[in-house]
Amino acid sequence: MALPTTINTLITAMQNTSTRLATSSPDGNHQFMKFTKRGEWTFGADDIEVQEGSLWVVNTNEFRTGFVCWDDGSLRGEHMALITEAPILVAELPAESAGWDVQVGFSLTCTNGDDKGIEVRYSTSSKGGKKLFKVVVDEVLGRMTSGKEDFVPLVTLAEESYKHKKFGKVYNPIFIIDGWTTMPDVGDEPDEAGADKVRAKREEKAEAAEEKAAPVKKTRRRRAAAA
Repeated sequence: MALPTTINTLITAMQNTSTRLATSSPDGNHQFMKFTKRGEWTFGADDIEVQEGSLWVVNTNEFRTGFVCWDDGSLRGEHMALITEAPILVAELPAESAGWDVQVGFSLTCTNGDDKGIEVRYSTSSKGGKKLFKVVVDEVLGRMTSGKEDFVPLVTLAEESYKHKKFGKVYNPIFIIDGWTTMPDVGDEPDEAGADKVRAKREEKAEAAEEKAAPVKKTRRRRAAAA
């Protein structure tokens, strides 16, 4: 069965994006999400920490690539485009003494907990962030090209670290893909069925872990009755 034109367009865009990454401003409905140097995921002007156990859906319609320019911690410029649009060309950007760095971006929506319904946009030019982006694009692309309809990732926001000789402990962002759901129609909420399955599996694992960790009650030996 032929895929809808919009999905074929998305597949082509992801293939092009994956190839580019291998070789080489949020709107009012979104809040900024950040991954801190301490390995923490936060969002919003108040840097609210992502709630433990929260499950986020990655909007596959809003993968973005482009360029950003930072100079001594100050943002000098940012130019991003959806991967289904014409890519931003660095040659067409204004000259900046600090230079332009490749930047990638996701849009995510929380599906549970205190932050349910919160929409965020995560943009990054870090090496770890761009690696994360390519991993997710490749995973989604693999499911789409194999004909699966549930190619939208449901993820846990996590981190990994390594010891750098100069900077000490360095954290990188990772998404743990817990499950998959279907792409909603424009304006609709993500399908809850996939998220419900993931939450049910989490609860089963948690219960199994609790049972395994529960201390074994030792029965007191009965003393032999005195003669």
